[in-house]
Amino acid sequence: MSHEVGGADQVQLPTIGSATPHSTAVGRLGVSRRRGGLVALIALSSLTCLYGLGSGPPMGDHECINAVAARQSFESGSWLIPELDNAPWIRKTPLGIWLIEASSSLIGQPDGALPVTDLSARLPSALAGMANVFVVFWLGSMLYGHRGGLVAGFICAGSVATVMFSRNPQVDMVLTLFTTLSFGCFWRGAMHPQPSKLHMASFFLMFALAMLAKAPLPLAMIGLSLAAYWFIALPLLAATEQGERSLEAIARRSIRDWRESISGLRKLWLMPGVLVFLVVVGAWPVYVYTHVDNALALWRGRVSCPLYGRAVR
Repeated sequence: MSHEVGGADQVQLPTIGSATPHSTAVGRLGVSRRRGGLVALIALSSLTCLYGLGSGPPMGDHECINAVAARQSFESGSWLIPELDNAPWIRKTPLGIWLIEASSSLIGQPDGALPVTDLSARLPSALAGMANVFVVFWLGSMLYGHRGGLVAGFICAGSVATVMFSRNPQVDMVLTLFTTLSFGCFWRGAMHPQPSKLHMASFFLMFALAMLAKAPLPLAMIGLSLAAYWFIALPLLAATEQGERSLEAIARRSIRDWRESISGLRKLWLMPGVLVFLVVVGAWPVYVYTHVDNALALWRGRVSCPLYGRAVR
């Protein structure tokens, strides 16, 4: 669309909001740079998380626990209740072992070869490390824009922890992924200008999967930290942003905002979300309790044993 100016000598003037060649070129350059940044992030995270998985140093004693449990699960056919040293291994939640089992099944081995290798044991952590980089990018983009997200993603991809734990068969990187996903889904579901019930439902699911990875640690890492953020940090931030200077005024404002945070709980999808969380987290312990003799005694020993359950499986 255009406006005509003058009589015989009509001049075509672009209307407001129409694209000029310069603006189109700038837009294309911006899209190209964004794509280039994402390609570079994919390349770096692939290098730091996936390179040399099958040719690294041998796994240490503690690293081997999940791999050996997964191998014995293959041999015994006991998938839901992993075994170690021919006894039920219920001292820790099973998600890490299940992922190694799934990885080994997908990769496959020649006839007669051991079903779990260094590569198949390390692959779940490597993929979790790479996925975590892009979850950090997503969360950073929501908070600080695309460039801020890219910077956060590059820092995460190049960090020593990512390089080390992406090659470790222990469940720590999987736990990190679901913890970061929990925070990202919570922010998108509750703190975004357009709250999303779908993301709140995803938050409770990711929280539950983090518990299946390494319970009960996520209760403190995710649950306690978000409770402190919702009931303490947000009211204090709101009070200080209103320009309150005296401690008394800040306290009054914080108490008023704290009451509002309680009324705001309804947008957190609490009732159905907690139900989802309990079903996902509780299904495996209930199954173990009904199929393993003295399961409660083994769990009590896991918690109370001063040597971290050395003689308890």
